Amino acid sequence: MSTIASPASGPLPFSSNVVELPLPVALERLFVARSTGLLTLESRQGRHVVYLRDGYPVSVELPGSVELLGRVLVEMKFLDEKTLQGTLAAAPPAGTLYGELLLEKGLITEDQLRQGLKAQVRRKLHRLFFLTEATISYVAGEHQEGVQRSESLRVHPWRATYHGVRSAWNADRLRQALTPLAGRRLRTALTVEELARFGLGPEDGKVAGLLREQPHTVESLAAASGLPIQPVSALCYALYVASALSDSETQPHAPRSGTASTKPGFDASAATARAAIAPATTAAPVAAAPVAAAPVAAAPVAAAPVAAAPVAAAPLSPAAIELERLVQERLPTIDTDDFFQVLGVPRTATAAQIKTAYLEAARRFHPDRLGGLGLTRLHGSVEKIFRRVSAAQTTLLDDQRRAKYMAELANPPSAEDSAAHQQAMSLLQAEISFHRGQGLLKKNELASALREFEAALAVNPKEGEHVVYVAWTRRCLGQISLSDAKNEIARGLKLSPRCASGHYFLGMLLKEEDAVSSAILAFRKAVTLDERMQEAEQEIRVLEIRRSRENQKPSFFDRFRKSGK
Repeated sequence: MSTIASPASGPLPFSSNVVELPLPVALERLFVARSTGLLTLESRQGRHVVYLRDGYPVSVELPGSVELLGRVLVEMKFLDEKTLQGTLAAAPPAGTLYGELLLEKGLITEDQLRQGLKAQVRRKLHRLFFLTEATISYVAGEHQEGVQRSESLRVHPWRATYHGVRSAWNADRLRQALTPLAGRRLRTALTVEELARFGLGPEDGKVAGLLREQPHTVESLAAASGLPIQPVSALCYALYVASALSDSETQPHAPRSGTASTKPGFDASAATARAAIAPATTAAPVAAAPVAAAPVAAAPVAAAPVAAAPVAAAPLSPAAIELERLVQERLPTIDTDDFFQVLGVPRTATAAQIKTAYLEAARRFHPDRLGGLGLTRLHGSVEKIFRRVSAAQTTLLDDQRRAKYMAELANPPSAEDSAAHQQAMSLLQAEISFHRGQGLLKKNELASALREFEAALAVNPKEGEHVVYVAWTRRCLGQISLSDAKNEIARGLKLSPRCASGHYFLGMLLKEEDAVSSAILAFRKAVTLDERMQEAEQEIRVLEIRRSRENQKPSFFDRFRKSGK
């Protein structure tokens, strides 16, 4: 068998959307490259960030208070509800993490904390698979998330993909994702240990066992296992993304040897395919085996370029010549053709006609075909065409999107509309900079955060939230006085009165001035605007306790009167 190439090929870093670059593909791409950095998804719900270390997700930030650690520990039976509420009633010491507080109080063990934190990361990551409309981007770079417990918190992307796709993707979405496998007889040579990384249950294990025994199509696999098509399709897709499937046209590859390896390859062909997207430092182990077998150590190094020459010089097959001609024909107009022209259907086309046209175009222009045809040099061009084809079918098969698109075709944008669109894109970029700054501020990277906030403010100076964050960050850096910071935050709150963070920052400045009552009022306003702002609630509790103690303390004149002097 020949290994079916994973769709997870492409450059790092990247910027796309979850339709053209699905989350499972992005995770596998980063896993193969052993990359450390931030994977960001922007949706209507807000900004979602996955922190990766060496290719493994180790932490996830979601908009809003979801999957709180305390609640996760209760569901895992490590805490009871009464204990949870008791720990939330009192404010923890400043800078103390909730899990560390539970450890200090002896309420949980170190092992229970690790299990709870890992479950929390898995649950947060799982939520991202439900996003059907979101931009997705990745930037490499060091971060502090998951450093202390990187080994225990890391989540295997194969497991995340399988369970996420199985529960979050509907039948249509899975069917489209499996288009390259349609009609192909599939098999896997993964060991039981390797399959365990997908987190399979007994029934799932049965399906995997059938794929190990003999080739199956997705449909015949469902029939042989007696399971619904949905979980079977989910497992096949997860294996496909992980380069763990082969077709039955040639002899099966040998299973991996028992030699320890940190790279998640399956055989030489899979490793070679993955090397194309991995950094140069990760490609070395792939070439290591031939070096040991060669009589001269340097021979494999020199042989690599020579080996590529016969492939380039070999005559192209008729199918390859035809595809090359089609690519040259379609590429010049692929960006300007409307979606109906892209699929080659009339504007009255039915859903069935659109599906048929998409499947035909996908079979013709899918990037996975290039390796077998000796046309890898066309990968960028074919991928561009395929992305446009995918966008066309996604838009035209959705009634609402299609109606909106038809209206746009009937009324092309004027020069004023184009200017408005450009302005909208600038505002969108400002929001992206602002959210990036928020993430940096959380990590106490103040200088970098300020640059992002100031970039956002430059584009949108009337956005009060931007004004607030610039003032607060400059105060944290010591660039402005307490009085100036208060004035700037007050100005920002006039522009955006419902900015909960602005009232919280104002409360912190008032607390610094020792204006306890005014600070409490500011914190209460923040909580009223955003009930999830736990840090403001903690400040209220601390300041009220402080004020209560001060009210109970006898004054100098009280002591003087009691002494009878």
